[in-house]
This record gives sequence, structure tokens and C-alpha cells, in this order.
Amino acid sequence: HKGDMQSVAAKAHRQIRAEGSINLFKSDRPGMADGEQSRDFVYVKDCTALMAWLLERHDVCGIRNVGTGTARSFNALAQSVFAALEQPCRINYVDMPASLQGRYQHFTQADMGWLERADCPLAFASLEEGIADYVRGYLEMDDAYL
Repeated sequence: HKGDMQSVAAKAHRQIRAEGSINLFKSDRPGMADGEQSRDFVYVKDCTALMAWLLERHDVCGIRNVGTGTARSFNALAQSVFAALEQPCRINYVDMPASLQGRYQHFTQADMGWLERADCPLAFASLEEGIADYVRGYLEMDDAYL
């Protein structure tokens, strides 16, 4: 229902199922390889577990950025989706759309130091763990999605 704003993993899954490959943007930044643009991908299950923990911690408040604290590349995300599907990795690199050139964020990563200082006992899933759970436990099970 979210169209182009759906999760990157869901879009990757759909494209791989339809075409057997995935398209990632070529890098338009000198020194950055194609597909190495990075994001702090976080699994929604981890976010909801954190929110439940925060509901019990009245001493931790404010507006916070949430992520794993570790940026990972779109190449790594694509490789994780292929691995979850037990398919060989086939990545095509396509030109960055003109509308994004010069405006694209090549790196995002949440500063999670605030969570460490709050002594949070939760651990976030790795990109590979989160993708495997999402793809196998949800996307592959959703007949309407396939």
C-alpha cells in the first residue's frame, strides 16, 4: 500500500522474484563504488521492542533517532535478500536518476550512544538476520504479495 515508499527490502524482494535480479544505483560520488551507498537499516521488530522497553523507562525521554548504529551498503542488503531466497546474487547498477543527482544521501547512520547510556539490554538484529526473518517469515508467506 506504500507504493514507492515501501521498505527497500520489500522492493528488492519483489524485483528479484519478478526479474531474478535487482537494480541498484551507480555511485555518482568519486571514491565510492557502485551500490556502496549506505544506510542504517533497522528491523521494525527491533524498533517495536525498543519502544516497549522505553514505555517502562520514564527516565529516558525526548525525540530520538533509532537505528542499529551501523551503516550497511545497499549491496549488502541486496546480497542478504538473495541469500534469504537461496538464489545467486545478480545486481545491475543503473544510473542515478537526474532528480536525485547532487541531492542523494550516500551515508546515514544513527548515533545510538544515547541507548548505551540508558543501559538498554536489547540487541538489534544484524542486517542478514532481519532480512532473512522478514523475507522468509513474511514476504514469502504473503500470497497477496507474490
